[in-house]
Amino acid sequence: MKNKRKDLGIPSGPTVVCAARLHPPKSLDTLVQAARIVVDRQPNAQFLLAGDGEERANLERLRDHLQLQGHFHFLGAREDVYDILQLGDVVTLCSLWEGLGFSLMEGMALGKPLVGTDVTGINEIIVHERNGLLVPPRSPSRLAEAIHRILNDLQLARRMKEGGAVILKERFDIKRNAQQLVGLYGAILAR
Repeated sequence: MKNKRKDLGIPSGPTVVCAARLHPPKSLDTLVQAARIVVDRQPNAQFLLAGDGEERANLERLRDHLQLQGHFHFLGAREDVYDILQLGDVVTLCSLWEGLGFSLMEGMALGKPLVGTDVTGINEIIVHERNGLLVPPRSPSRLAEAIHRILNDLQLARRMKEGGAVILKERFDIKRNAQQLVGLYGAILAR
């Protein structure tokens, strides 16, 4: 992963990754504002945003206004999202609503602690204090606080990594889910 970081020109330091389409419902301005707060407390922190969309120019202007050049990196649309997620110490998603936060599931599968907004689709993946932290939508200060907390508490991060592995088995195991689906179809057919 050192080579990937070097190839992308990302300085070393605690790293937060978000993979999302850059459009308004993802509330990525909240993430940029939270980054300012985190960097003020942790000057070597890095933020990676993988994805593209109509909000990119606005988000870049906000980043520049908040003087986060060198800390907040726009990576564009990627085919190597797993590699990008592996660079993170925290994976985050701060949407206003979400169908299902696949990047959070991918981050959890890679053993990353999660931070996300307490909205449907995200709160079905993150169990607060177990595999990540949930924060209110549109709250840069609470998002920053949660990110900072994980970045600075290695025991908490390790506990969330372990909790994520358990949650993956409990909720998202494909064999178990397929068996449940077959059982449901069997029950319907038996009627």
